[in-house]
Amino acid sequence: MKSRYWLGIPALILAVWLGLGDFHGDVDPAAEAAAAFAPRYRIETLRLMRTDAEGVPALELRAASADYYDDGSAQLKMVAARGLSGSAAPWQLTAPQGLVPVGQRRLKLLSPVAGTGQWPDGERFQVEAQDVWVDDAAKQFESALPIRISSETRSANARGFKAPFDGHTLQLNSVEMRYALRD
Repeated sequence: MKSRYWLGIPALILAVWLGLGDFHGDVDPAAEAAAAFAPRYRIETLRLMRTDAEGVPALELRAASADYYDDGSAQLKMVAARGLSGSAAPWQLTAPQGLVPVGQRRLKLLSPVAGTGQWPDGERFQVEAQDVWVDDAAKQFESALPIRISSETRSANARGFKAPFDGHTLQLNSVEMRYALRD
């Protein structure tokens, strides 16, 4: 009985010491906050190909890196998105960063967004836009922010747009068009 008593006293002292002791020194709140927002995992050189129900490529997404967080959000660096129609690529957009916000299932390409596309008649154009959503559920690119589109024969300034990945249509909102007349 005495041996249990003598063993219990050091165990009690150790428990009190562990419970009250300061073993970590000063806590840096900034470092602690940064650790809480550290990515759960990182993917380097991401390449994702989305196909339709028949297996035809619909969207290709590339990024230099993608960080995924515990809250379900993701941050991508050096992002390129191509809307596909079989092997054609009617839309190609690039951005220095992309974000999948908490609770969203779509990717937001963050400004500045640049790229190429084609008018319904096939003429190629250049795109300059602010934030653009890549909406996989709706199978389209879209933005409610200003966009500038320019090509050899026409240009457009609009307050937003929608375009399906396959590039068959282009809807511009509050648009101002300019046409170059030919001789």
